[in-house]
Amino acid sequence: MIRHLWILTLLAVSVIGSSSLLAQARLEIDETSFDFGYIPQVCKVAHTYVMRASGTDSLKILNVKPGCGCTKAPIKKEVVAPGDSTAVELIFTSVETYRGTMQKTATVTCNDDARGTFSLRFKATINTSPDSAQPAQLSPWNVDFTEAMRAKEVEMSVKNVSKEPLTLALVSYPFEFINVTLPSGDIAPGKSGVIKVKIAPGCKESNFEKSFTFTTGRAADSKRYTVPVVLGKPTT
Repeated sequence: MIRHLWILTLLAVSVIGSSSLLAQARLEIDETSFDFGYIPQVCKVAHTYVMRASGTDSLKILNVKPGCGCTKAPIKKEVVAPGDSTAVELIFTSVETYRGTMQKTATVTCNDDARGTFSLRFKATINTSPDSAQPAQLSPWNVDFTEAMRAKEVEMSVKNVSKEPLTLALVSYPFEFINVTLPSGDIAPGKSGVIKVKIAPGCKESNFEKSFTFTTGRAADSKRYTVPVVLGKPTT
């Protein structure tokens, strides 16, 4: 009897040990790089990278370190249960001295042994002359809401200054914060379309700085534009 109990104890310890060894954290991410395309010279733009815990153990984001002071990288939560997700938002501040194409990174360290440490990347092309932008010119190139305007819709004009029709399509937008409506059809050469932006009905924030990105078409020569959206007073 004692011998049988001893064998059962050994088996139980073995099973528990095996389960512990098999429990592993795994991180899945759809994208590690993002192209904002053209952005205004002085603004803040943001993009969110979603990370899912697909392993059998909790995913732990141990560190997120931006590559420079112009980029911030807040994380939604650092410990993620299996099957759940978290998000890192990269926020880029463009200032008057910036020119050309900027490429920035943030380094993420996690407890997924297969990944360990990896980089999130983005690039943005600073447009210093909005009136000469091609193939589209935006007016205004930013959307500002006050609390009193919360229920209102803000419109911005997109003028086609190319020789081909433009078909706008959303690339990315923070749906928890804003709703974006693009022109339903093509914008003919020399004509303008209207983009409409509203605060999302479920948004409870009194202040935020976000952005949305759209493309001018599906052709190989299409361009991306990112529009900053601010509710309340911008931060420094």
